[in-house]
Amino acid sequence: RLRRWVAILIRFIGTLMILQPGLQIIKPEALYILIGAIFVAGGFMLVKILSETESPTTMVLFMALFLTPLSLIPALFVWVWPSPEAWLWLIGVGATATFGHLLFNRALAVTDVTAVLPFDYCRLIFAAIIGFIMFNEMPDMWTWIGGSIIFSSTIYIAHRESKNNKKVSATQISTKEMR
Repeated sequence: RLRRWVAILIRFIGTLMILQPGLQIIKPEALYILIGAIFVAGGFMLVKILSETESPTTMVLFMALFLTPLSLIPALFVWVWPSPEAWLWLIGVGATATFGHLLFNRALAVTDVTAVLPFDYCRLIFAAIIGFIMFNEMPDMWTWIGGSIIFSSTIYIAHRESKNNKKVSATQISTKEMR
C-alpha cells in the first residue's frame, strides 16, 4: 500500500541522515551495514514464507546446521581456543540467541512482519544505552534524528497495520454473522 511505501521511504531517509552521504566519505563499514540490512530483510521474508509450511523449531535447527559449517570457514583463519570463562559466555550467548530466534520465528509465523519489526527496533535503543555505558560512545545529533525518524516511521506502519487488521477482523465477523 502507498502509506507503507511512503513510511519505508521516510525510514530510508532516516538511514541516510545517520550515514550522511555527501557530507563525508562513506566508510566501507557503513556499506556493509546497508548490504547486511538487505540480507536481513530477505531473511525476514524467507522466514515468513517458510512459516507457512515449517515450524519455527525446524527453521532454527536448519539455520544452525547450515550456518555452523559456513561460519567455520572464515573462523579457521583467526581461530584461538576460548578460555573456560569464554566457553561459559559463548554457551550463554548461544542459548539466549537460539531462544530469541525461536520466539522471533514464532512471532513471524503468527502475524505480519510489519507488526513484529517495531519491537525489533527496540534493539536501537538498547544498543545506544549499552554503547554509552560500556564504551562511552555518544551518538551524534544526526544519529539521534535519523534514529527517531526510523523509529517513528516503524511505529506508524505498526499503527496502520493494526487499524487495517481491525477492519479486516470486523469485516470477517460481519460476514460470519450474515451467514
